Amino acid sequence: MTAHTGEIKELLQQAREHADSAVSQNDPLRYREAFQALALAVEKLLDASDDHQRDQVVRAVEEFQGDEGI
Repeated sequence: MTAHTGEIKELLQQAREHADSAVSQNDPLRYREAFQALALAVEKLLDASDDHQRDQVVRAVEEFQGDEGI
């Protein structure tokens, strides 16, 4: 378990809520907005963690956005 387990669980709950909202509103752009907001929150959370974890998050975001290596 990491020191940030509570924060991570809260972020996952927020992701579920954003996804439910996007489905109920039938608005695919809400998925993207939610992902970007959550990715930023996770990056900030990991700022205090080691660089390896942060690099993994950055790579995952780049893969999702399709701009790897830019």
